[in-house]
Amino acid sequence: MDNNKISIIIPYFQKESGILKKSVLSVLRQKGVNNYEIIVIDDDSPVPAKKDLGSLLADNKSIIKIIEQKNTGPAGARNRGLNSVSKDTVYVAFLDSDDEWEVSHLKNAVCGLEKGYDFYFSNFQRHFSNYSRFQHPDTNLKFSANSHVNIDKEMNLYEFRGSFFDSLLQNNFIGTPTVVYRYENYSNFRFREEFFNGEDLIFWLDFSKLNVKVVFSTNIEVFCGEGINICAGAGWGTSNALKFAQNQIKKNKYILNGFTLNIDQRTLIRGRLKEGRDSFLKVLLHEIANSHKIDFNTLLIQLKIDFGTFVLFLPNLLRIIYNKYVN
Repeated sequence: MDNNKISIIIPYFQKESGILKKSVLSVLRQKGVNNYEIIVIDDDSPVPAKKDLGSLLADNKSIIKIIEQKNTGPAGARNRGLNSVSKDTVYVAFLDSDDEWEVSHLKNAVCGLEKGYDFYFSNFQRHFSNYSRFQHPDTNLKFSANSHVNIDKEMNLYEFRGSFFDSLLQNNFIGTPTVVYRYENYSNFRFREEFFNGEDLIFWLDFSKLNVKVVFSTNIEVFCGEGINICAGAGWGTSNALKFAQNQIKKNKYILNGFTLNIDQRTLIRGRLKEGRDSFLKVLLHEIANSHKIDFNTLLIQLKIDFGTFVLFLPNLLRIIYNKYVN
């Protein structure tokens, strides 16, 4: 295996101590690689990164770099990390501050990339789940290796075959903390900071437009923890639910207008846009019905993002009521 430099980018914002330390330790325990740097972007975290890492930082000061900044969200934090990698960086890997890598993750990724590939991802598992991402019980969300080509049976490495772009549109099967890519060839790529969530999917879609060669492993190489999670913290009845629905609309409109889509793909994304509008309306009605304070700034932003939400407000409202109480 070569000794090319790997920069590991960790956006950090947590309210509990000890979470980041576990994540960083999982990097320090990696086997088969030794030329890497860890860049932690402290995104104005309530628990400062320096405090959380403590002596671990002092013991590894040549490896760990902490960048402190005002809060920008995960996309802005990752971009700050990308702007701060060493000049000799060949590969970039992402890790979230509440996730942990299996000890062979980086070794497997580099082995895959060295075979002439540009982009690597692996299987992963969330703390609350009994199954991995590739083994999802919903067949529409499951990712199967069967249609791809095994290139290394020992490491369970596969060459991705087919349309990477179309597959991602159908089902975003990539966990950001599993991704390692050839930064030296794609150093200008950045995350879209205007998105509250889903900026990673758009990052992958941007990659797919270049017909990059993709390799992946079916091994579970990342375990996602219980720290702050935007998606998990934006469920029904939460304070972020309206903002999350708004972001889904914004993301799907961006995909519709920002990428060249065929008829089937446009139909798919338009369907998701409709679902997003329905979700926004349902959350809004729920908030009103429960006498919750509505952030009118969010409504003004929605008006700017998607006038169609308000044009279709009454017909959508009637349809929702009909489906709930008549059907």
